[in-house]
Amino acid sequence: KPWKTFRRNFYYSNVQFLAAGQAVGAAANTTWDEFVQQRIFKPLGMEHSFTTIPGTKENSISSKGYIWKQEDARHNLLTPRDLSNIGPAGSINSNISDMSRWVRMLLNDGEFEGTQIISADSLHETWQPKIAIGGGIDYGMGWMLRTWQDLKVVEHGGNTEGYSAAVALLPEEELGFVLLCNISFSPLQAECLNMVWDGILNKKKEDVASGDQIDYQPYVGDYVADFGPWNGVIFKVQEKNGALAVDVPGQTVYELLPPDENGRWYFALTDTISVSFEQAENNQIDLMRMHQNGMDFELPREGVAIVGEIPIAKLEPLLGSYHFEREGSIWKVKIKNNRLALDVPGEMVYELAPPDAEGKRAFRIRSSIQVQ
Repeated sequence: KPWKTFRRNFYYSNVQFLAAGQAVGAAANTTWDEFVQQRIFKPLGMEHSFTTIPGTKENSISSKGYIWKQEDARHNLLTPRDLSNIGPAGSINSNISDMSRWVRMLLNDGEFEGTQIISADSLHETWQPKIAIGGGIDYGMGWMLRTWQDLKVVEHGGNTEGYSAAVALLPEEELGFVLLCNISFSPLQAECLNMVWDGILNKKKEDVASGDQIDYQPYVGDYVADFGPWNGVIFKVQEKNGALAVDVPGQTVYELLPPDENGRWYFALTDTISVSFEQAENNQIDLMRMHQNGMDFELPREGVAIVGEIPIAKLEPLLGSYHFEREGSIWKVKIKNNRLALDVPGEMVYELAPPDAEGKRAFRIRSSIQVQ
């Protein structure tokens, strides 16, 4: 049963991209892999792009993928994940040379060196807003849509084990770029958008007036990150160059702009990442939230225990292992930070909100995802 009416809410599902890819192959009396090879790779001259890992290994030199392990203070090598069972959602392996050909085609109304790969009308339709995500971001057909300096931005990022990527276009300026990283969860995926546009077009953000002098001391302190590649890692909030800043382990110290009317402190480098702070009853700051790509990460101040809304005794009957038949994997329900949580294999432990009127529990990290 649908949770919402068609295109009313944003629910990202790789399964639907798989379905669309399979439909394309069936309509052309072939497979999705062969369709991509003949209709995209071949006419664009993308000779080092493949839809399977075996094909990649046999025909090109591949970069090795890594993930940063804070407890070891080093990068650990990862085995490339075989995504052939959901190929259209993320199995393509490519390089900058080939991807640049694809971007050139997109910026040239679907044409590449005299060959029309896709009609201009069909291409532009994929860049039209279909679902409102929030925060000034819409979803088109496979693209995130936003603005920068009043210019339309068409972009999307992706992650697999050991690798991360981003593609972004400024169609009105006929500019586009591709970022490929051989590390999981690279912050450059979000930060590079504004950095590249600023560097190319030399359009710097207007300085944000700070207004009344802000006392940064209540916010300064250590906050515990327990998501993505971080497991109990300290993010230090400090004062730097007369501004509040966040020291992200393994990356750098990011200066923050003064808070906006919604209490969001945006990173000075990018308007796609921000933090906010919450006060306890004693008026002390006890929690920092990091907002990125529609997700909401909680970082409690070190030493501050999170109090769950529901007594643990009432949650205990739900604990245990559950067989996810479609994935052929075991998902575990456990307690984390005094809350009910779902341990998704290969991803992370997602804390859940209390059930709504229909008994559905939303992921705290992204409320659009629910379990029941």
